[in-house]
Amino acid sequence: MLKVSRKTEYALIVLQHISQCAADQRVQVTEIAEEHDLPRELLAKVMQRMKRVGLLTSTKGVAGGYQLSRPLGETRFIDVVRPFEDNLALVECMDDKASRCQRHDCCSLRNPMMVLNGWLMRQFSQLTMDEFIRMRPPAPCPDDDVSRVPIASLMMSRSPNPAPPPPVAASPGPSAGPAEGPPLGTGTI
Repeated sequence: MLKVSRKTEYALIVLQHISQCAADQRVQVTEIAEEHDLPRELLAKVMQRMKRVGLLTSTKGVAGGYQLSRPLGETRFIDVVRPFEDNLALVECMDDKASRCQRHDCCSLRNPMMVLNGWLMRQFSQLTMDEFIRMRPPAPCPDDDVSRVPIASLMMSRSPNPAPPPPVAASPGPSAGPAEGPPLGTGTI
């Protein structure tokens, strides 16, 4: 499964931290490392790569430090993830060069996984870092397990023309015999 590396996680933390500072403020590696309890040396390497790929700018000197190179609304989530990830795929077989799967050529799940992987990459390409940083956890599912949000509901929410809900059946009249429960529309969820 897709799992971002520690370097990617640190890059996301850096952008979140800097976004909360004044626009003209320069932030030093040590400040972010101490505030977020991150290893300074690794964080410095992450921030240097972020500078090389154009996510950050830096100024040397006593008053030096890092700043965003552009507003977060102009930076896509994929722009932050891609420099730190070798393979952005749900399963190993999406990368023809790295796949060691024996079922690579005959797998019945390969095409559906390719479609799902493509959808996920489009989401990463459309999501701005400003949107990502403002995200909040979803409302709890009925069984209070927030980790089980059905992917179909996420995919359906992007549909430009969602299907109308099915019509609600009328409750049986008094001559229909004993009811097996409350009439439709009056029960609790």
